[in-house]
Amino acid sequence: MVSSLIYLTLVFAIFLDFIYSRAMTTTLKVPSIACDGCAKTITEAIQSNIPSADVSVDVANKIVTIETQASEEELKKVITETGHTVE
Repeated sequence: MVSSLIYLTLVFAIFLDFIYSRAMTTTLKVPSIACDGCAKTITEAIQSNIPSADVSVDVANKIVTIETQASEEELKKVITETGHTVE
């Protein structure tokens, strides 16, 4: 009985850790992206401020996709600090 309770407690703790540590995917339209240099600048800025972020930039469609725990507002702030606009 005690070992079952310990097991269930451990499973529940792991589940809560999984739920609260999951990264979210945020997609932002950045109309000022003009080239691969812009993509590199944005990617480096995000990764220097949020090292765990996974960043993908679609230059042709002017879309930045970020997988991170950071808020959308924080991501927008980092991008605008590079001189780009975010819709």
